Amino acid sequence: MNYAELKMRVMDVKGVGTEERADELIRAIAGHVVSRVDETLAHDITGRLPEPLTFESLREHDTGLGSATTDQFFDTIRHHFDLRKDRARQV
Repeated sequence: MNYAELKMRVMDVKGVGTEERADELIRAIAGHVVSRVDETLAHDITGRLPEPLTFESLREHDTGLGSATTDQFFDTIRHHFDLRKDRARQV
């Protein structure tokens, strides 16, 4: 899947709306995942993602939630992007 398709799928989640917001969500979520694993695995993950989701760009978008539980992570995403809990998990 290319980045445009990914962004369109995220935009389809009710409450996301705009391309800019979808882009922010994608980067926040992918950045969190890449920041929680060791560098070798992070490079492997980002090597499978479409441009512009590179290792360097995603490490810049670290959410600072490296030790957060899954529920804490989704709560932070939900609050930051003003989404309902089920919508945050759907993204």
